[in-house]
Amino acid sequence: MADPGFLNYPGPKAFSEPESVAFKNFLAEHKKELDFVINAHSNGNAFIYPFNGRQKNDIEERRPGILSIFS
Repeated sequence: MADPGFLNYPGPKAFSEPESVAFKNFLAEHKKELDFVINAHSNGNAFIYPFNGRQKNDIEERRPGILSIFS
C-alpha cells in the first residue's frame, strides 16, 4: 500500500491531507456538541452507521432513537 497510485492509498501518514486535518480539528472543537459522526468514504460508496468503535454497539442505549435513523 505504499504506492501513491494504488486505489486505496492511505497517504504517507495519518492526517496527511488538509481535508482530514480540517475534519479532525472541527470534531475536536465541537466534540461536546456532537452525538455521532457519519463516516463517509469516497471509495466504495460506503455508509457506516455509528457504533463509536465499541466492541458492543451500545449507541441505542446511550442515545435512544439514534440507531433507527440509520437502520
